[in-house]
Amino acid sequence: MKSYYYNIALFAFVGNFLQNLESVMYSLPDTAKVVESCPRSQNEWMERSRIKNCSSSTHPNISYHCVLNEWGNASVEVCAASRVLLYGSCAEYNFGAKRIQSSSIRRCSSSNPPCPKVYNSSQAYMYQTCYHVIASNISHNTSKSESHSSSGLCTAEVAVISISIIILAIIITTTVCIVLKRKLCLSFKRQLDECQTPCMDNNKDTHSNKQLIK
Repeated sequence: MKSYYYNIALFAFVGNFLQNLESVMYSLPDTAKVVESCPRSQNEWMERSRIKNCSSSTHPNISYHCVLNEWGNASVEVCAASRVLLYGSCAEYNFGAKRIQSSSIRRCSSSNPPCPKVYNSSQAYMYQTCYHVIASNISHNTSKSESHSSSGLCTAEVAVISISIIILAIIITTTVCIVLKRKLCLSFKRQLDECQTPCMDNNKDTHSNKQLIK
């Protein structure tokens, strides 16, 4: 029974040790951050490395990296251990595995300049073809956003014009109705006055005749 608990404790210790070892060997996951673009030269790489300050980590073999994500549609800055990349693949950071690895969907062996069959991940900036797809996606999204903004502006302008026309039509219609109503009232009053005048004259004549008869 004691050996059973001993084995469980041993496995737990080994598992925890391997997990910590993997973290030391591969990357510092908390430093992984999606960025708009990666450095395009060694000088820019060094400058971004200084800002990221991966050297302040107590973990050995950790250095600055800016590579693709595992889907190849975004750039990721991360403090990670350098890896040897094989098969002329671009470098990528796998968030699940928490490490730099060879991309299975992006190749740079036919780029200009082409990457060698084997190279270090810290040289990823030398092969800009790996990042071209991301750059084109950003450009496309920016154009799409601008197009939507312009479309939204046009829609707003049309709405304002339409509302203005409706308000103007209501004002004109109301004014016309008021004017017509006044004209009709004046005409009706005039006719009423014309009708009342003969009636009053007839009443006067009738009254005079009655007096004469008396």
